[in-house]
Amino acid sequence: MQTRFLMAQQLADPPNLFQSLSSLFTSQIVPYITFSQVAEEDESVDLLITPRTYYVLRLFEVIVSAEFESSDLVKMMVDYGIKNANLETYPLGIYLPLKNAIIYRKKIVNSSRNTSNEELDLIGRKDLLAFSDKSHSSHVPWSGRKIEHAASSQVKNMEQVLKNVDANEVMTAWDEQAEADKFHVTKLIFGEDRH
Repeated sequence: MQTRFLMAQQLADPPNLFQSLSSLFTSQIVPYITFSQVAEEDESVDLLITPRTYYVLRLFEVIVSAEFESSDLVKMMVDYGIKNANLETYPLGIYLPLKNAIIYRKKIVNSSRNTSNEELDLIGRKDLLAFSDKSHSSHVPWSGRKIEHAASSQVKNMEQVLKNVDANEVMTAWDEQAEADKFHVTKLIFGEDRH
């Protein structure tokens, strides 16, 4: 068994995560003393004792680095198991930069080709998630529905058309008052567009 002697180092103030993170965006970096540094161990101690702090420090290192993109940050959050529900439990000063990166990533992702299902879920792209995985085909409204075409191009009468309407579709009479109300509201909202 090896005995380790800790180096005696006096701190003027206790470690302050927010001060350290906010200093990353300035020229005066305030170091954050972690458990692994105090115990003179590797970073696995930080991951074991304070996993959220460990993740936040790594994520903010990516945010301030010019070498990484928003996709890298989102992939790291997925790797760390951070979901939107977890993200909302973080303090505002941590939540906002991470959420901004997610929103930015959501805007630029236009295919699921190079994006995992977990990333699509985190950034809120349910539309792409539905197309990326066969098990999500139930989210596509037209999946499993058969479209029947007439064998010939003959004109159908009204009775034939009504027979082919889905059983779930509800047909209601035209409601003059409801339509008039919608028109009036639309006119109020977009009244200035006429000029």
